Amino acid sequence: MYKTFYAPQFEALFIKIYNYEGSVIARACVEVMKKMQRTQVVSLAFLVVDLQEVSSASLRDSDAALQFQLFKQLKDLGADNSSIQLVFIFDPVNSNNEIVMDRLNRVKSSYNGMAEHASVFFTWHDAMDQIGAPHNYIVDYPN
Repeated sequence: MYKTFYAPQFEALFIKIYNYEGSVIARACVEVMKKMQRTQVVSLAFLVVDLQEVSSASLRDSDAALQFQLFKQLKDLGADNSSIQLVFIFDPVNSNNEIVMDRLNRVKSSYNGMAEHASVFFTWHDAMDQIGAPHNYIVDYPN
């Protein structure tokens, strides 16, 4: 399960993940970007993946070929995979971190350039610095 929020003022798409399964990030991106205007997708600079509240993690649906196809769809939607910066936010004490980090490390090649611009943070404050948002920025995820 996940929630998404687009913040045009930071050219950022936020995805909050609750149950991590292999291709959840790519599936969420494709689903959301299909609903966005092409100009928004083209100008996207940051993909902020909030993994602080992951309550379960599995490698189900973790086929690298599926990841590749999903990220190809992003490119077809106008996303410039080589310039979008991935920003991952982890809770330093979450017991699911190890499996999520392992999965992210194994699929880096599927991100087609995004991995070159990936950053991992363990505080909201540091992640917001990375995207140029105020430290107290609140993401208004839909219910």
